Amino acid sequence: RCLNYVRVVAVLRRPNGGFEVSYEDVISGETGSVTARAVVNCAGPWFDSVMTNVLHAPSKQLAPTKGVHLVVPRI
Repeated sequence: RCLNYVRVVAVLRRPNGGFEVSYEDVISGETGSVTARAVVNCAGPWFDSVMTNVLHAPSKQLAPTKGVHLVVPRI
């Protein structure tokens, strides 16, 4: 599931595996949650901001670059 214009409120690791992600739609104000086996943070230059909001602790992991490359296994 791909959601646009949402703000991640919390990411919880589920006891039986996977994650539950709570979100808020910044346009409509609706809230909800989704479950997933994996979570991908595609926030680009806002990565640290997203992680700070999710973990509730300052995050400084990103070093700005001119390009980004993702490598994933072929399904």
